[in-house]
Amino acid sequence: MFTIIIEDKDGAIAGEHTFEAGEFIIGRSHSNDIVLPADNVSRRHARLYTQDEKCFIEDMNSSNGVLVDGNRINRVYEIVKSAQIKIGDFHIHIESSGTKQQAAPEAAPNAVYSDIKESPVPVGANRGGSIFGRLIGVSAEMEGRPFDLVNEVMLVGRGKDCSITIIDASVSRIHAKILVNRDGELCVEDVGSSNGTYINDERIKKSSFSHGDHVRFGNIDFICEMPGYGDAPVVEVASGARKGLIFLIAFMVLLLVGGVTSLYVFNDQIFGPSQMELDQIQAEKDKQEKKANEKTRQFKLAKQNIEDFLDNARTMAGQGDWDAAKKKLLAGNGELKKVSDLDTGGELRALFETGESKLRKSQVEFVKFTELLDKKEYENAATAYGKIKEAKGTLLGMATKAFEAKKMEIVAAGDALCTAKKFEQCLELYTQALKLDSTDKEVAKKKAHTRLNMNKGKGKGKGRR
Repeated sequence: MFTIIIEDKDGAIAGEHTFEAGEFIIGRSHSNDIVLPADNVSRRHARLYTQDEKCFIEDMNSSNGVLVDGNRINRVYEIVKSAQIKIGDFHIHIESSGTKQQAAPEAAPNAVYSDIKESPVPVGANRGGSIFGRLIGVSAEMEGRPFDLVNEVMLVGRGKDCSITIIDASVSRIHAKILVNRDGELCVEDVGSSNGTYINDERIKKSSFSHGDHVRFGNIDFICEMPGYGDAPVVEVASGARKGLIFLIAFMVLLLVGGVTSLYVFNDQIFGPSQMELDQIQAEKDKQEKKANEKTRQFKLAKQNIEDFLDNARTMAGQGDWDAAKKKLLAGNGELKKVSDLDTGGELRALFETGESKLRKSQVEFVKFTELLDKKEYENAATAYGKIKEAKGTLLGMATKAFEAKKMEIVAAGDALCTAKKFEQCLELYTQALKLDSTDKEVAKKKAHTRLNMNKGKGKGKGRR
């Protein structure tokens, strides 16, 4: 079992994940398994995976690299105990554990992560089988139930991967962690729970506690017992059992009076769901949550693929290869059909159809513009080009090239006629160029100069007569 705890640049816990085996992609993109939203994290930054019960990390050609214990890695790196990993502004702690909580019936492997200073005993392990303390349930739901604190690090929460499992709606899946310092002092740290962690009814982020203190997770209250404080316990652990016995006797009386039918009808109302039933409910919730998370990951990946198809089609169209662009659009439509079961809300189809429609509209406008150029309808061509320019469409670059090329062609022909002193024809071509681009001051000057030369030539002709 491996536990990943992610801290942001301010030291706050940004996320926590527990896994046994598999592969996880880390990066900025929302299609990744672990998302680190920061500009100095690449879209697909690193790969984390397990093999032969060992954990490895690999840099996926990221811009800013992966640092392990302050050193940038350039190959697959085996993560040793307590390794410090940095990706962008995030610090990642990865620890492994195999010890189970001994007192709790449904205890899960202890997630080994701690900020305790290095000690001769492996972090998270039991020091020679000793018990550091005990939490005893006070709230009605957990009254009298003991949890021995036998490891240096213990997770508390609703999830099965916690060392102390509390089945209650007010408790988060991973709610808090209990730490044991080198001198045996107990400390509890909230890990971003919804309903908070309290010591003696005061909400805390991280605080020590001792014998007789009340420690509450959400609505579930415990009292702490520690060794060395006398033989008398703070609360009587067996009191819950005796109360249960009294209740059982009372129930037997009711059974004799009301009969077997009453027992069958009112069993659930009297006792509530059993621990096994609660475990089954929690397992089903965890299963549904995992299924929903996987569907979300697949949806994000499908959305990224659709966007890639559209980007490739725009690139091909912008290069003038419309046939290739249409093939990309066709392939994108095929991909859309493959993920139709994920697109229950129609978001992916709307994304693709909008992008495809804009691209096809840009192509129609470009064809219309070039046809107007070929027909020498330069005023209408100028209007069509203005619309393309205003829309900043995919084919704006090609339209601009065609626009400038046609104008240069007209002006060059006019210059040649002026050199041959065919001023009237020259003047007509300059006029056409200005219809295409009325803002070209250089062409306007040439037109004015040509008109002046024509007037001079007419004056000389009158003088000879």
